[in-house]
Amino acid sequence: MKLYIIAGEVSGDQIAARFLASLKERDPALEVRGIGGSLLAEQGLQSQFDIKEFAIMGLVEVLRHVPRLKRRMREIAEDVRAFQPDVLLTVDSPGLSLRIHKMFEDAPFKKLHFVAPTVWAWKPWRAKQMAGYLDHLFVILPFEPPYFTVHGLATDFVGHPVTELMALATPELFLQQTAQEGALQEKRRNVIIAPGSRKGEVSKLLPDFLTVAKQLYADDPSLRFVVPTVETVEPMVRDMLSEADLPHEVIVGQALRWSAFKAADLALVASGTIALELGLVGTPTVVAYRVNPLTARIVRAVVKVEFASLINLLNKRAIQPELLQWDFTPEALLAQARRFLYDQAAIEEYRAAVGQTAAMLQAPQAGKSPSDMAADVVLKLAGAAGASAPSSEPQGPQQ
Repeated sequence: MKLYIIAGEVSGDQIAARFLASLKERDPALEVRGIGGSLLAEQGLQSQFDIKEFAIMGLVEVLRHVPRLKRRMREIAEDVRAFQPDVLLTVDSPGLSLRIHKMFEDAPFKKLHFVAPTVWAWKPWRAKQMAGYLDHLFVILPFEPPYFTVHGLATDFVGHPVTELMALATPELFLQQTAQEGALQEKRRNVIIAPGSRKGEVSKLLPDFLTVAKQLYADDPSLRFVVPTVETVEPMVRDMLSEADLPHEVIVGQALRWSAFKAADLALVASGTIALELGLVGTPTVVAYRVNPLTARIVRAVVKVEFASLINLLNKRAIQPELLQWDFTPEALLAQARRFLYDQAAIEEYRAAVGQTAAMLQAPQAGKSPSDMAADVVLKLAGAAGASAPSSEPQGPQQ
């Protein structure tokens, strides 16, 4: 089978890499080409472009990049045509992915997308449009299939990809490494600071995160600040941290990242998948986000959900505090951080509340991971023998 895979952001690269590993186990003769980051590279993919080019946040912020992005999309389309795949699979990044698919609306190969755009929050008409040019969709939230199947698009809830990584949440790995480096002190407490995977996010969030970290450190010099980061922003993050007079450690890599999550007492994070990951391992987490004011006003006018955090959305209540846009101030963040560091009742209430979320997100087919379920469908659609695909019937109630 010939697969062209596109993952335009770090989060998509993580999902795509696990999927590709599962697919290669099933089809050792697989030929693969496409766009991705370091994790897909570990699976043998030589990316045609650097995914840093696509890591742009915000509606207003993207405008000045439009000519370059359009040129890149044309070049990607040309590369797809030259490769002549059996399957074109895109992962997340709907602004890039769905535009690429639309270019191939009448192409003979199968067109699939992994991680649905949030049509239940805004732009609901995208679901009908996607049914016109996609052959299959993989969704990661249990209530999503009906939004697409009603338009005739075959859709499978395969489980949330983070459930594949929860086994990595062993704090011993992180604690042992830091002890070997001489960084671990008696009664040291760890605070995660995660300002995002895009430069715009880091520039808007990290300065206030560090302001709060300095105040927390003044309260308690036993605190250490642990900063998980990714390839798209690692140099920028390191430069900004070098100017902060704080004990800190920058970490990269999935195993160490999850181990640090589990070992942490508190997390201050950009809104995104990382808030879900931290919630699933029980780490008290405060979610923050800030974008261009015009972008914020547009989003506020059109987005129809109450929460930004998936933990809150799935549980239909505010478990993880959310400080978004004008509500995000150092003073508000500091107050929430202190509550989760020193109020034992608040900590216990938080952990009890997040405890049921993981079960909602597991793959519905026993013994299979989200990557396995998606790989089975891809092989079936490509005409490969021996794959057993899950049903494409709607799974879970529509909200």
